[in-house]
Formats: sequence, structure tokens, C-alpha cells
Amino acid sequence: MSSVDERVASIWREILDLDLDLDLELAPGADPGAVPDPGAVPDPSGASDLSGASDQSAGPGAGGALGAEDDFFALGGTSMQAMALVQRLREEFGVSVGLGALLDDARLGAVSAAVTAAGGGPAAGPGGAGRS
Repeated sequence: MSSVDERVASIWREILDLDLDLDLELAPGADPGAVPDPGAVPDPSGASDLSGASDQSAGPGAGGALGAEDDFFALGGTSMQAMALVQRLREEFGVSVGLGALLDDARLGAVSAAVTAAGGGPAAGPGGAGRS
């Protein structure tokens, strides 16, 4: 994993650990039972016993390793967190990676490549310029 990949992965962990749970009120007369619990993530396999899950499958918040093919949204990232990620990438690398680029391909390797293509290489800091 390149230094850009490692830095982007570190930012991903930071953003995915953010609690962006908004306290929204239902419209008058709305049925609270019709609104899904935002904290509930359905298990597509229908399995409820996760006792055998490895650290890798437990996700980045539980110490799982991130790889180039890991997808930000598949790891539980939300649109609010995606906006926070774009901002953090701008702060860390000094380059603009648009939200559209993240929505087009949210894999770690693709996001790292977008950072590099925008001029945020391994020695880049805020402003995108390489340091000597």
C-alpha cells in the first residue's frame, strides 16, 4: 500500500467513526413505525450470529484492514460522511477530489488515485505542493 493509500485509509477510518446521527423530528401525523431505524443495518444473508466474524469482516472501526478494493459506502459510509471525506481529503492533501468522483468509484484505490491525479502525491501537504 502506498503512502497516499495509507493516508486516505486513515482518513476513511476517521470519517467512518464519525457519529453523524442527526436528531430529526417526524412531520406531524407521520407514523414513527414506518421510519426505519437509521442505526439498523440489515443483514443480507439473514444470519444473525456474528460470533464467527473475523477482524477483516468486522470493518475498519473494529480493526479490520482496508484494501484497495474496499468501498466507502459498502463499509457503511453515508452521503454526509462522503461530504466530510471530501473535505478531509482537501485539508490533508490540499487538492480537490469532487464528491462526484467518490460517487463514481468509492473504492479506496480509486479515491487514492483521484488524490494523486489531482496533485496530492506522497509528499504533498496542504496546497497540493510536494515538500522537499
